[in-house]
Amino acid sequence: MEKLKQSIGSAFKANDLGEVSFLLGLKITRDRRARKLWINQQSNVDSILQKFNMEHGAGVATPTAAGKKLTKQQAPATEEATAKMLKKPFRQAVGSLMYQMIGSRPDMAFAIQDTSRFLSNYGEAHWQAVKRCIRYLKATRNYGLEFSGNAVVLRAYTDSDYAGCEDDRRSVSGYVTMIGNCTVTWSSRKQRIVAQSTAEAEYVALAHCTREVLFLRQLLKELGYEQAATVINEDNQACIAIAENPAQHSRVKHIDVRYHFIREHVQHKDVNLQYVVSKDNVADALTKGLPRDQLEYLREAMNVKSMG
Repeated sequence: MEKLKQSIGSAFKANDLGEVSFLLGLKITRDRRARKLWINQQSNVDSILQKFNMEHGAGVATPTAAGKKLTKQQAPATEEATAKMLKKPFRQAVGSLMYQMIGSRPDMAFAIQDTSRFLSNYGEAHWQAVKRCIRYLKATRNYGLEFSGNAVVLRAYTDSDYAGCEDDRRSVSGYVTMIGNCTVTWSSRKQRIVAQSTAEAEYVALAHCTREVLFLRQLLKELGYEQAATVINEDNQACIAIAENPAQHSRVKHIDVRYHFIREHVQHKDVNLQYVVSKDNVADALTKGLPRDQLEYLREAMNVKSMG
């Protein structure tokens, strides 16, 4: 570390301010003896609650109501209703929540992805969904990511919610990547195609996850941590069969060729696809709204924990 500091100091004007404790809204706490580090954004949560006048509102246990869908049909139907909704700080709220999610809260990824689809035309149901996210933040204001352990082994989880969007029947892809037991990157996004089966939706989600895994493998290699085949956990056995068995080409030839790069990396042993039951698939929390008990179980698995 000292050598790195000297190298930077010789090229740039720099001051050593000591151990970092706060950076870009992220509070960083560490216990060197226990080899643990925590990142949370509690001050940002307080700012959000104050900005949207929700300091005294009741908290909720989940960011989305399980099974409840947001649709375009819930947008205003008249100019009067539209004008009324434009007075609501919907876009500002989504932006504030987005920063929170990107920094330390993968458990909110699906909820933010879902509400952000309506930035150009939002109704009362969409606004209430955003307010629910804020109430969830209030209930979990001291939660953040915990990093611990010595293992530098990359692994990932991927999932999709087949035809989850009621407006266009596109699916939602989600992935979580971890080093040891520590979550490092995550994503929840709507797919660009209309999948014709659950297996196809899972295959597209697997492609998104694989791209992220390949990037992280290269990054770790440059840092001196070359990886064996990275385990990607998938809860759809048909999807795994498509990726591992080129003989199934006739069944999947309609799938865009850009997704079939997965097969090459399976054959080259860059990735190792493993089946995981849905209840243990961490990425499930990034593709749909879940009941409280399942969300809390997967949140714990992502190492999103209370900082006390």
